[in-house]
Amino acid sequence: FFNETFSPGKNLSKEEKERIEKSLEKVKERISSKEFASEVDMFKEYITKKTEAERILSYYKDLYSTEKKKSVELKGSSDKFRLSSDERIYVFVSSSLSPQVLRNYAEAIEYIDGNVVFVLRGGIGGLERIQPTVEWYLNTFKKDENCEFKLEADKVSTCKFYEVSLQIDPYLFRKYKINEVPAVVFVKGFSGDEMIGSYGLVFPDKEKAWVSYGDTSFWYHLKKIGLASGKRDLVEFSERFLTY
Repeated sequence: FFNETFSPGKNLSKEEKERIEKSLEKVKERISSKEFASEVDMFKEYITKKTEAERILSYYKDLYSTEKKKSVELKGSSDKFRLSSDERIYVFVSSSLSPQVLRNYAEAIEYIDGNVVFVLRGGIGGLERIQPTVEWYLNTFKKDENCEFKLEADKVSTCKFYEVSLQIDPYLFRKYKINEVPAVVFVKGFSGDEMIGSYGLVFPDKEKAWVSYGDTSFWYHLKKIGLASGKRDLVEFSERFLTY
């Protein structure tokens, strides 16, 4: 499904290129606006005060900052699978998926030391307002599904959340030809740390990628990918969590 010789713009018509450029300009204008910055600050302040979960909005920084993400050391790191600096795992999802399935995936990635990113095709209800996407994120990735959480000034939540990096990027869906969710993609040869904009518009010559589809265990996805890519250590690590 992934063409290593594909170059940027190779299969795009002039009209498609112009449409993409206009779309990116529109996004740039939106995230650079005072209104957008005000919304981000408002929700960031609220969540920091009420849930002590400032990290859940950190992915919005990717829209207007080139600062690299720092790896977070968690307990039991020696028992984790370590991704190299040029490896990425993308988990393509949608708001229509079962919250429990997504929580299971979020719990599983705590055993991965490296860059694992959940990807949505678009914001919940569009990108005009942040709140619907934030509410979906919080309610989906809370550790206790019965914990009530609402974005209201008079509601104090004690919910705990999985540390999940979320990215909204339709171009990643198109780059890896994702036609259904959930889908897990393992990328080798990632080279987008310094770039600004969507990695979905970049096609590095040395990059390779493998995809696994299906509403199944995250570890089964990784085992399939490990077998397909010849990454034996990934297969062996995944089997530690499989009970079939």
